[in-house]
Amino acid sequence: MSPPRDAKPVPSNMGRLLLGGVVPMGDGEFWVLGDYRWDEYPPDGDEPVSRPRPVALRHADGRWTCTWGPASRENEGFSDAEPDGSGGLWTTLRTKHVFDGQDKIWHLAEALADANPHPM
Repeated sequence: MSPPRDAKPVPSNMGRLLLGGVVPMGDGEFWVLGDYRWDEYPPDGDEPVSRPRPVALRHADGRWTCTWGPASRENEGFSDAEPDGSGGLWTTLRTKHVFDGQDKIWHLAEALADANPHPM
C-alpha cells in the first residue's frame, strides 16, 4: 500500500495501516477499515510529524480497491461499519475528539465511486 497521492512522506517512511475493523460481506468479499499514517516534514518545521488519513480497502473478486477518506488533522480513521445490503457499507469516520459528537457517517458503495459523508 502506498500513501495518498497528495502525501509527501519522509523518504525512509512508507507508512503504516492501523486497523479499525474488518467487515465480512460473504463469498470471500470483505472490507478492511482504519487509517493509514506516514511521517512528513511540515512546511514550517524540521522534525517530521505523523499524518493520518482514513482508508477503506475492499477485497472482491480477488482484487483490492482503495478509498481514501478526507485529509484532516482531526480525522482518526474509519470504524464501526455495517453492510448496506448492496455490497457497500455504512461506516463511522472517527475524529480525535471521540466523545464530542463530531463523528460522521459515511456510505462506501460497491463501486467505490460513491464515498460520501452523511450527517448524523
